[in-house]
Amino acid sequence: MAVASIDRKTKFYYALSAVPFGIKEQSFNAFLMLYYNQVLGLSPILTGTAILIALCIDAITDPTIGHFSDNLKSRFGRRHPLMYAAAIPTALAFILLWYPPAFILQGSSQEQWPLFAYLVVSAILTRGFLGLFEIPSSALLPEISKDYDQRTGLANLRMGFGWISQITIAIISFVFFLVPTESISKGVLNPQGYKSFALLAGAIILITMIASAMGTHKKYARSTALETAKPLPFITTLRTLFRFPNFKAIFFADIASMTAFGVSIAMQLYFATFLFDLTNLEIAPMGPVAILGALFAMWLTPRISKSKEKRRIAIIAAALSLVFGNAAIPLRILGWFPENGSTYLIPSILVLVFFSTVFVIIKQTMMSSMTADLIEALPPDQELDQDQNKDDKTAQVKTAQVKTARVKTEGMFFAAISFSRKTVTGLGVFLSGLILSLSPNDNADFAEVFADPTGIPLAYIITVSLSHIATIFFLTKYTLTREQHGENIKALPV
Repeated sequence: MAVASIDRKTKFYYALSAVPFGIKEQSFNAFLMLYYNQVLGLSPILTGTAILIALCIDAITDPTIGHFSDNLKSRFGRRHPLMYAAAIPTALAFILLWYPPAFILQGSSQEQWPLFAYLVVSAILTRGFLGLFEIPSSALLPEISKDYDQRTGLANLRMGFGWISQITIAIISFVFFLVPTESISKGVLNPQGYKSFALLAGAIILITMIASAMGTHKKYARSTALETAKPLPFITTLRTLFRFPNFKAIFFADIASMTAFGVSIAMQLYFATFLFDLTNLEIAPMGPVAILGALFAMWLTPRISKSKEKRRIAIIAAALSLVFGNAAIPLRILGWFPENGSTYLIPSILVLVFFSTVFVIIKQTMMSSMTADLIEALPPDQELDQDQNKDDKTAQVKTAQVKTARVKTEGMFFAAISFSRKTVTGLGVFLSGLILSLSPNDNADFAEVFADPTGIPLAYIITVSLSHIATIFFLTKYTLTREQHGENIKALPV
């Protein structure tokens, strides 16, 4: 059966929707812990706990947004009203996150609870409003295409846009904002740099949200035939999702994967600054190299996935991302990595950055595409088996009803996966706070503390390794194949 082509404009504006999320990920993962801990003076455990609390709130808001979007009826369709509504509040909440009021900061060194409370509230608002955009925009994927490989291409493009945006904003930050001053020797400790970064990032978030919504509006901001079906109750829909073994597999694989990634990104600046003793200008080249890795992954992914099973590629990529993404720390512990100041240090780090970026993007692309493929899957229960003794016509009606109900849950699917991926800034940053709590909250001692292989480096390696192993384990439980997906598509009601 011929597959309808998707024009470049649609691909571009769909992929553009990943930019706000990418910028938020870079900000929460790499900068937020360092900013609130090292610059504003909030303890690492309180910083991590604040973001974990925001994650717990997401557990309620994300599926609620997804269910509401699935069943929203308006002349602009199910997704776009929420996408438009989220733009301005998301940008404002993000900027305020980096601008705590002076009266809170004045007492934060002695009494940290006001600053902690401010971080909790601002993080909840930022993540909540972004979810109002991210979940409906993600749910457009199965509406744009139902083809097995075409979905991988769209997911790959969107993932690439998200990665490039977060890497680009990091490069801009290190080159122009997080720079040393006469009184601040390390640029990542420059408070004004974070505020300037926040204004630029907030403006980009606002512009790309509106542009993506407008760019996909004409074709997809419309009612569909499926909207005439009776909506499923919220609790019923949520319970139904977790009756899917394949959904549970991808959900928990995402949690494990993004927890590992979250710990890695949150600790990246700490290791670069205090273990490898890199300056901001030495850290900056990691960004362009990561962009090259992202572009290479975007080129490579559709080619290696053609006619192959997504699960197998995701498992291999997960294993390789563990190796390349975390090799520098154990090699340094073993004494097999270039010493600080060596001419081989930065090239060695850059090689690892390139390949870790490639394999993380391939893994995340495959998992996103695997999620979209579940939309058309039949529930793994006995509903259809009960109809075996009925006439064929009744069975066909029952099949169509189940399929219709299944397709109407795209928002809930992607809300659940969005929640699992937000653990990158929840459990990941919280675990980073626990790891950092092993050290004294004193900049002068950090280099010595990070050099101790039995302390922070060892705790870090154990945490990310277990998370990667869990990712691979859950991916092995995903059983939907290319052939089964094709059969599910054929069985859909016209």
